[in-house]
Amino acid sequence: MSASPRTSARRMRPEIQALRAIAVGLVVIFHFFPTRLPGGFVGVDVFFVISGFLITGNLLREAGRTGRIRYGRFLLRRAKRLLPASLLVTVSVSLAIAVWVPRHLWDQFYSEVVAATLYVQNWLLAANSVDYLAANNQASPVQHFWTLSVEEQFYLVMPLLLFLTIVVFRTRWRAAAGWCLAAIFAGSLCYSIVLTANDHAVAYFSTGTRAWEFAAGSLLASLGWRAPVGVRTGVSFAGMAVIGSCGLLMNGQLPFPGLYAAIPVVGTLLVLWAGMPSTALGALYRLRPVQWLGGVSYSLYLWHWPVLVLFPFVVGHKPVLPQTLTLIAFSLLLAAGSKYFVEDPFLGIKHRYQHAITLGTAWVGVVAVLVVATGFTATARADTRAEAAAALAELKTHSGCFGAMSMRPDAHCDPAKAPPVDPAFAKNDAHGIESGICAGGRVLEQISDGKACLYGDPKGAESIAVVGDSHARQWVAPLDDIARSRHLRLVTYVHPSCPMADSPVISSDGVVDASCAAWVAGSMRSIAALAPAAVIDAALVPAGYAEAGLSQASFESQVAAHRAAMEAFIHDGAKVVAVADTPYEPQDVPDCVAAHPEDRSNACAGPRSTALDGRPQPLLDAAKSVPGVMVIDLSPYLCTPAECPVVIGGVIVYKDRQHLTQTYARSLAPFIESALARDLIV
Repeated sequence: MSASPRTSARRMRPEIQALRAIAVGLVVIFHFFPTRLPGGFVGVDVFFVISGFLITGNLLREAGRTGRIRYGRFLLRRAKRLLPASLLVTVSVSLAIAVWVPRHLWDQFYSEVVAATLYVQNWLLAANSVDYLAANNQASPVQHFWTLSVEEQFYLVMPLLLFLTIVVFRTRWRAAAGWCLAAIFAGSLCYSIVLTANDHAVAYFSTGTRAWEFAAGSLLASLGWRAPVGVRTGVSFAGMAVIGSCGLLMNGQLPFPGLYAAIPVVGTLLVLWAGMPSTALGALYRLRPVQWLGGVSYSLYLWHWPVLVLFPFVVGHKPVLPQTLTLIAFSLLLAAGSKYFVEDPFLGIKHRYQHAITLGTAWVGVVAVLVVATGFTATARADTRAEAAAALAELKTHSGCFGAMSMRPDAHCDPAKAPPVDPAFAKNDAHGIESGICAGGRVLEQISDGKACLYGDPKGAESIAVVGDSHARQWVAPLDDIARSRHLRLVTYVHPSCPMADSPVISSDGVVDASCAAWVAGSMRSIAALAPAAVIDAALVPAGYAEAGLSQASFESQVAAHRAAMEAFIHDGAKVVAVADTPYEPQDVPDCVAAHPEDRSNACAGPRSTALDGRPQPLLDAAKSVPGVMVIDLSPYLCTPAECPVVIGGVIVYKDRQHLTQTYARSLAPFIESALARDLIV
């Protein structure tokens, strides 16, 4: 997090340095020991309020002295203060990724490095939070730059608003500035409450939902209030107690930021309002270790997260307690070095060309990051394209030992002769499972927040519908191949985390997914109008929803809802096929294969008893209770009697823990086609 512009030790407010020390301590302890301090993330909110208070205070004082705000000069001062250390971290992380991180993560990690360098990381994470394929991305070494991105966006907008206020209102600009800040505070707080209730993940990273926290500090600075001397100690202690309690009592299950963020914000405002107590509490604030930690808080924030995230890639396992303590000490050492050898020297530049030096350094640093990131990303993508071409060639030859074909009872395949696998290819080998796109097909109809998509032969005389959640989408690629060869239209009605059944899906904070219900209702009407010859239904088992933090109605209610949908399809003249669910592996498969290339079976494959069997499937129970419904179970080509392998016939089976790679799914096409032909569906 950022610090105030450089000033002398005499002018530095000790209580603000103490606040910084508390804030960075909360964040660091939360990251290294999340169960010990579950609410440590509120340290970010403390920093936001401090930034609003200091930056707005400085701008208002400048306007009071000179009658104007020099916007360009302000941005250059900010760049001089923040960019040298942040660019040092992003350049270092870029090189570390190339050395220690497996290639299948390069695309994600380097895209985040670029976003962090350009200070738009918060928007990338917000977009990924609603992208089903990216929602479970591994934490990158620069993920924490989202807070810096929010701050930089604040630095761009707030001074400009004050500048315009001075220009427009002239003699009454102070009152106008106060009303402007109040409007930002109220509007952003309301937006934060509404968006947090409806889309918690996006709200967490959005600048709009965080602006009120900066505005709260800005309002306090604009009012110039200071607590009476007699109550300063009590007020300051109360504020610190509120912040500390948040760290201990809050947790990630709360709908945050929303109204809950107001608690640490109020605590921070109390400390800032109180000022410096002239008591033992003030002496505590002045302690050299406290002031030192506050002084290096920006650098410590920058360094501690990459150190924590990269460590397992370097040594092959997560840190144990002694290693964790060593990593914290190493982070402090890096922070001190960054502070005294990078931040302070740049702040000390008083050359007449200091702004040119600042801009030149920033330009060189940004270009260096972009060159490294794009270069290594291009290399990884080229390898992935080559692997994709090789996989497609193998599929076209119908090799008897490629992918699922090697699981045939009469197959005699030597695993040692299987082609090498590429986790980077597997990670991206998906047919697209977002509701808002039609990867490889075309949009047939917009339904609620999703789309019905057309595949197969668009001129086919008959249609087949595929319905369900993302576990239905994984069958689109092989069914597309089958539909093209059979001259059938294939229409998909798939939506992430939304089975084709009138049964509610509930988020972790207890909110019913209304968009899912609207999608199901609209899809059922569309399918009735389509009048397909067959409907192929698939869905993730309830245990999978639970592991994703979602809950559903009772098992019996889910069975009844699936049964009702199947009966509706049959009533409209369609044959119905229920597809048994696929295994759920114990960990991310490409990550595990990359980490254990020589021992992937023992290290990565889940026992059949937990990965597949013993996971009740309401879809199959419903299918068994509706006469005429056909069931396809492809588990013989996914699991042995003992385990569910993660690499079969030289192909990585899953792109994550549970979704089949497109290549492996397509290798199952002959078995799917054979099963469908038995019931004269194709």
